[in-house]
Amino acid sequence: QGEKHLKIELWCGTPHVFLDGRTAVDAVGLKKEMGAYGVSAIALTCPSMSYQYQYSALPEHREQSLAYFSQGLKLACELECPIMTLNSGWALLDEPDSDAWKRAQDMIACLARLAGRLGVSLAMESLRSDETTLVNSLNRLLEMLKEVDSPSLKVTADTGALCWAGESLEEWFQRLGDKLVHMHFIDGRRGETTHLVWGEGELPLPNMLECMGHHNYQGYLVPELGGSRYLNDPERYD
Repeated sequence: QGEKHLKIELWCGTPHVFLDGRTAVDAVGLKKEMGAYGVSAIALTCPSMSYQYQYSALPEHREQSLAYFSQGLKLACELECPIMTLNSGWALLDEPDSDAWKRAQDMIACLARLAGRLGVSLAMESLRSDETTLVNSLNRLLEMLKEVDSPSLKVTADTGALCWAGESLEEWFQRLGDKLVHMHFIDGRRGETTHLVWGEGELPLPNMLECMGHHNYQGYLVPELGGSRYLNDPERYD
């Protein structure tokens, strides 16, 4: 707790937020507690990937996952948080990618309709190719945007995933324009690791800052860091 007002991407995990598909979060109480610490949410993330809720959920799990992500959208709305991030989920290794892609497209389209009614933007990121065979590049992201075809579906640029795919931020701005509204702004090393503090990877920070200025990027830069050393000493890496 300090004097500065901190704007965060709210990761909805315990103990600070318990989110599931059945119980509404006490948004009023949460917002009050965040305010007491000088914190407000500029984006919200519902944990997925390593968890049971998936954007590409199997048919027998679809309704539970849809309810969970819908609760996330409703919480974002109640917190006056303009963005909820999302990804494509992943395919099982013993199924065609096209089956999982269709499930993800259907789920994201449903959520985009709800997001439009609530006044919240969905901002989709690409993942690394070792995380998913679905949306793992700019081309695949553009394909999903075209298929969902919703003004409520926008884009998060994860610079670590960009690095992994060998893409540039300039390319993302050129092909996405004002669809790019949010960033996970982190360093990385191609084919090795991502989610690094700036200076520990190989991304060209001065060029990327110049690129954002050239394209008049108005969104936030979220340092989505991983690793216990960052968590154990966050002020050092802030």
